[in-house]
Amino acid sequence: MRRVIVFWDYTNFHATLRSLSGGTFPGAAQFDFIKFVEQLSKESELVKIYFACSSSRDAESVQGFFEYLDWQPHFYVKQFETRRRDGNDGVEKQVDVYIASQMVALAYENAYDHAILISGDEDYVPALEIVHQ
Repeated sequence: MRRVIVFWDYTNFHATLRSLSGGTFPGAAQFDFIKFVEQLSKESELVKIYFACSSSRDAESVQGFFEYLDWQPHFYVKQFETRRRDGNDGVEKQVDVYIASQMVALAYENAYDHAILISGDEDYVPALEIVHQ
């Protein structure tokens, strides 16, 4: 059975789905994240889900949701702080590098046979090319 690790960039995933749905993508409470991963990885041995997200200072319910996911089997939730830049809303930093580093390092360690990347960010292309090699 093939071993699968899921790498999930939540912020880009959420932004992409909001864009595709005309801004109407439902909140985290209405999307079954666990069932979604089960469908993606069926007929495989799910090793781990690296779920990277930005800490949310705005809503306790979102923070509670991240904590809930972290307690689910296979989920490892890594939160990164958002930083203000030029007076704008918070900007997410470090998530792409974290996920890309995990993908490459775990491929080198032969920790998985297949990787599933959930994102909407083409910045991962170089890491995917290295993993493919």
